[in-house]
Amino acid sequence: MTGVEWAMLLGGTLFVSLLGAWHLAGILLVKRLHPARRSYLAVLSAFIGLLVLHISEIVLCAVAIMGAHTFPGVGALRNFDGAFGDALFFAGINFATLGYTQVDTAGAIRLLIMLQALAGFMLITWSASFAYTIWNEKFRD
Repeated sequence: MTGVEWAMLLGGTLFVSLLGAWHLAGILLVKRLHPARRSYLAVLSAFIGLLVLHISEIVLCAVAIMGAHTFPGVGALRNFDGAFGDALFFAGINFATLGYTQVDTAGAIRLLIMLQALAGFMLITWSASFAYTIWNEKFRD
């Protein structure tokens, strides 16, 4: 592996760790804000809170893609014109479906993209477990 690849791997690992901390803070906020008594409202508010949380994480991934894309020598994103809207679309698809888009990666930036896909999988499953917990708490009886 080259030095740039190591930098992408280590930087991407740090970025995913920060996303995990962001997600934990978001889940704790969603848990604190959901209604205590109304079962359906609690589940719906948790869903909306998690939706907003995931959108914020996708935006952070897009910012990371835009930042990495500007450094020389990190590789290329083919079929990507460098607009933030394209980065947001690519980050969202990568986060939710492991990157099945028209954008093709080459070079060290692939490692960051791979780690973002892993983060998406981990955070979505974490959210699903949290939503199941809320559902179980509210409808236990």
